[in-house]
Amino acid sequence: ISKDTGVALSVIQNYRSGKYSIENMTLKVAKKLHEYYLNKKGE
Repeated sequence: ISKDTGVALSVIQNYRSGKYSIENMTLKVAKKLHEYYLNKKGE
């Protein structure tokens, strides 16, 4: 996911572990992850 989105692996891990709150995610990161999801969903 990190390679495909450009979002740092540590950031993704912190969201997944709950260290970072989803409510505080930047719009930039949310958009990248959303686009990744849409691309993978279509495969």
